[in-house]
Amino acid sequence: MDQEYPGFLRYMLGASVLRRQGIFFALAQAEDANLDWLVTALSVVAREKAPAFLSANGALGFYLCSLRVRRIIQAVHCKCPAGLIGSLSKIGPNPLPREKYASIFRMLNDPSEQGRGDLLRSEPKVTASLLHVIERLPPHLLHPGVLGMCSRPAVIARVEAAVSVAGALNPEVKKAEIIASLTGMADKGLVGFIEHWMDRSKRLVRAVPPVRSDRLRCLENAASLRDASKRYRNCLKHKVGEVALDHAIFFELAVEEPKMGAIAEVTPLSGGKFLLKGIHGYANERPPKDAVVAIRDEMTKAGVLVPAWTEHDDARFSVRQTLRIWEFQDHGTLDPRECVASDSEPDYTPTRFDPEEAGLVRVA
Repeated sequence: MDQEYPGFLRYMLGASVLRRQGIFFALAQAEDANLDWLVTALSVVAREKAPAFLSANGALGFYLCSLRVRRIIQAVHCKCPAGLIGSLSKIGPNPLPREKYASIFRMLNDPSEQGRGDLLRSEPKVTASLLHVIERLPPHLLHPGVLGMCSRPAVIARVEAAVSVAGALNPEVKKAEIIASLTGMADKGLVGFIEHWMDRSKRLVRAVPPVRSDRLRCLENAASLRDASKRYRNCLKHKVGEVALDHAIFFELAVEEPKMGAIAEVTPLSGGKFLLKGIHGYANERPPKDAVVAIRDEMTKAGVLVPAWTEHDDARFSVRQTLRIWEFQDHGTLDPRECVASDSEPDYTPTRFDPEEAGLVRVA
């Protein structure tokens, strides 16, 4: 085009961002093989016609350099939607992929795309990746705060899942309020957003075993987990996510002194069943025997499944102790702390296996 309308490239290099994007917008709407219709459309809105000696490409260059950007858009689409000029000025000096210009016009012109158009107008900078995200956002996530979390389309599914879980944990809060909270948490990221709504939840646990005992209290929200973590000096405060996502349920055995109590960890299973996974004492030490017995009895009454190795079997417990397999203690079983090595019963000390001593390797 610079050959048929000399000075076009020089004009483009010195033009404003809006002027350059207006030209890119017009050229993106035309087919490479045929620009005659674009020249005709531009000539209709132009007050000054292109000189007759110019070719089609030369006339196109003349109109693109002389017409105002709004006139160029009106020539191409017969109208210039509100916000289109401003959006073009936010793109920068370089062109977008051709299809993105059509996407911008559709968002700002189509009434059914009003949510996307409003979101596009609110952004201070327009890029190809931003348009890609806005195009793929579901209608209920068309909010400025969402864009702060979604740097690329692959993250949209994660944000949508996070909003869904936050709503399930806080049924009394409207979804619009949850989505709006994304705006103030852009600096904390998606993790901070999820943790915020987990902390606000009054009940993290969806289903619990039917434990009918005043001695066992379910730690059902973040506040109770942090309180127990402080009293028992353990890591329960970091288990909020596991409880909220059905990975674990924690019960506290009510006692006056935490050192005499214990925390029961229950794992939800399929079919509405539960498994007693472990019993943790104060500061993650071995729990008192009375606490273990009380927890296991109450869990068994509630139909909670208990691992088979907790059944009364001194021989098997003794072998587990010999192999250094420690688990929570059961009725009448041996306590590893009471097993003291003697001359008649030497303590088991693991040794490194030597294939040469075993005769499995021939030594030269």
